[in-house]
Amino acid sequence: MFHLKKIFSFFLMLIATVALLSAPSYAAWPADQPINMIIAYSLGGGTDIVARQLVPFLEKAIGDGARFTVVNKGGAGGEIGFSAIASAASDGYTIGFINTPPVMTIPIERRTTWTINSFDLLGNIVDDPGTFCVHNESPIKTLSELATFAKANPSAVTVGSTGVGSYDHLAMMMFEKTAGVKMTHVPFKGSAETRSAIIGKHITVATINVGEAL
Repeated sequence: MFHLKKIFSFFLMLIATVALLSAPSYAAWPADQPINMIIAYSLGGGTDIVARQLVPFLEKAIGDGARFTVVNKGGAGGEIGFSAIASAASDGYTIGFINTPPVMTIPIERRTTWTINSFDLLGNIVDDPGTFCVHNESPIKTLSELATFAKANPSAVTVGSTGVGSYDHLAMMMFEKTAGVKMTHVPFKGSAETRSAIIGKHITVATINVGEAL
């Protein structure tokens, strides 16, 4: 495994839909129904793991019978989950995570139903640098060797990411431009799927975070 020097730093932010904090008070809140915590990536990825570890502490801190349900809405580099958070009713029953840079880059790449201003930031949770990882049995051990192999075998190197427009997809394209090579992008719904693909040797390179690789 080798790391691409901090090209992109993954920031995981706990957010709420606009007006969540200023929503009208409901007598039964929060015990009358679960609070949905939306994750824009698949089960078992870095965001999902952090969310599930955080839930017991949030329930205890809020008290009054608060319950959280983690809802995974992966796909489109995070856009599906971000859209679900942004469109949710601001009634105190939906919070979620946004991931940078996708939440900032996706609206630049294509039309979306939301912008960064569609969310109220509650707090930054994680800063986890991105990596390029290969299977332990791969003959490629360094970025230089990856560049050499990719030049000799155009499009033969398959690179798994969390979706089109995700920060790891951008890291792949930056490497292609810098090294003057052409690789093949393989988008997944989350880093857990990308990690499984590299473990199973289905892809050449996995672009996942340090924490996820460890």
